[in-house]
Amino acid sequence: MKYELLQTDTMVYKGHTLKRIKRISDGALGGYIEYESNLSQHGTCWVDKGAKVYEDAHVDDNAQIQDKARVLGNAIVEGNAVIMGNAVVHARAEISGTVIVGDDSQVFGWAKVYGNARILGRSEVSGDARVYGCTVLRDSRVKGRADLNVDATLENLHIEHKGI
Repeated sequence: MKYELLQTDTMVYKGHTLKRIKRISDGALGGYIEYESNLSQHGTCWVDKGAKVYEDAHVDDNAQIQDKARVLGNAIVEGNAVIMGNAVVHARAEISGTVIVGDDSQVFGWAKVYGNARILGRSEVSGDARVYGCTVLRDSRVKGRADLNVDATLENLHIEHKGI
């Protein structure tokens, strides 16, 4: 086992009882999770001190949840992804690869962010949007069925593709 749930260090957050985690190898305290299934016992994935993972969300591989970030709903964060700052990943969003979601950004709905993408500032990726290999900054919104697969930095962008 990589970590244990501390039954004596709990908090109630938005109606969920979360337990602090403790790394077995060095005794380092981590953040809070609701269930053992929220954080894989494999790889180097970790939930840092101020971060929270709850409901049916899952963190796997080498993913890191840092600062005051939250992962919830049925969201999946895997690969070498880093969720940091006050970022929130929720609903059925999937984050994989070498992705950074930070600051006050949100990824939710059925959105997928993968590859080397960066979602920063107060940006939002939602709906069925797909973002791959680009940096989305400063209050950008990528919604609906939008598909961004470009090697570019996009600022103050508002894309919504509703499809057919």
